[in-house]
Amino acid sequence: MQALLVDLHLILGLALLALVASILGLALVAVLAGRQPPKVYVPLHRLAAVMVGLQVALGAVLLGAGKRPGTVLHLVYALAALAAMPVVRLMIRGNPGHGRTYQVAGTALLLGVLFRLVTTG
Repeated sequence: MQALLVDLHLILGLALLALVASILGLALVAVLAGRQPPKVYVPLHRLAAVMVGLQVALGAVLLGAGKRPGTVLHLVYALAALAAMPVVRLMIRGNPGHGRTYQVAGTALLLGVLFRLVTTG
């Protein structure tokens, strides 16, 4: 059972990585064109947030079952992934004029953190 959960954690992690890369692509195209992102952008970001939460929950189950990650950094990156976009939303509320920049930069940061998560498994 534990091996199945580990495989699921990896598959969801790779899917999340692909999703966030797609979200970043949508954001970059919109910013470079001087337009708003397409309507699908926000629902995709919400889906990514749900998937991050599921990944953290699944990781916690694995940790509770005695399965340790390859390095402690995996846990640090997991917390960073969980916090990245809420921090960006707070920054946007504080300075709405830079909202697009913060959103793109935060999504890029999330993508980098997710990449590190997959590689530190």
